[in-house]
Amino acid sequence: MLEEIEDLKPEPGGEKRRWFRDEYFDLFVWSDAQGIRAFELCYDKLGNERVLAWRRGGKVSQAKVDSGEDNPSKNNTPILVPGSGDFPRGDILGRFTQAGALMDAVVFRFIADKLGQSP
Repeated sequence: MLEEIEDLKPEPGGEKRRWFRDEYFDLFVWSDAQGIRAFELCYDKLGNERVLAWRRGGKVSQAKVDSGEDNPSKNNTPILVPGSGDFPRGDILGRFTQAGALMDAVVFRFIADKLGQSP
């Protein structure tokens, strides 16, 4: 189940950032006075990690997460690399539906809708 991480550092400009996570997903949601402004849904965190991202006024996009070196003595910052292949819409939507059953209903419906429009 996706659980919300509380007490995140405030965003500049009055935006609110929320973080939901479980063993398969990390979901970051940014909102302002008009509602959800952006989100990033990271999935398959322990396998071939990818991210589905959306920004207000834009389309849903997908990228692969390159975590950098596999050396445990280094702490490289992961980067997003375009071109991650086909989006497994049915699998991700099904997993998200199960994982998000207890999360904020407004956020859940918004993300589920965007998953249906995904690339």
